[in-house]
Amino acid sequence: MTWPMHQDAAAAVLRRTMVLLLLLLTFSLSSFPSVTAECLDKCRCDGAEIYCNFMKLDRIPDRISPDTEFLDLRYNLIRNIPPGIFDSLTSLSYLTLNDNQISNLKNGAFANLSKLQTL
Repeated sequence: MTWPMHQDAAAAVLRRTMVLLLLLLTFSLSSFPSVTAECLDKCRCDGAEIYCNFMKLDRIPDRISPDTEFLDLRYNLIRNIPPGIFDSLTSLSYLTLNDNQISNLKNGAFANLSKLQTL
């Protein structure tokens, strides 16, 4: 008669484990920019176009959707363009950075932007 009790306990453990795994998966997916389609804070988005101009940004945002084709970062306070900051933006064809305070541009900052046509 102890067998059904063991099955109930095992089922309860399995349910708890599945709930924890589901919560972990939900939390993990929310941290990937390709999964979250939210617009960047302080920016205006229109499909694959992101407008972050005149926002007093002091750095390039780090959660830009990889589907972005157009990124406007004009008229901000950006000083540094670190290498690899645009690596996930494989669809980016248009990038504007004019009228910032860029004083530090590392080699390779634009290396992986194979579709970039306008800078």
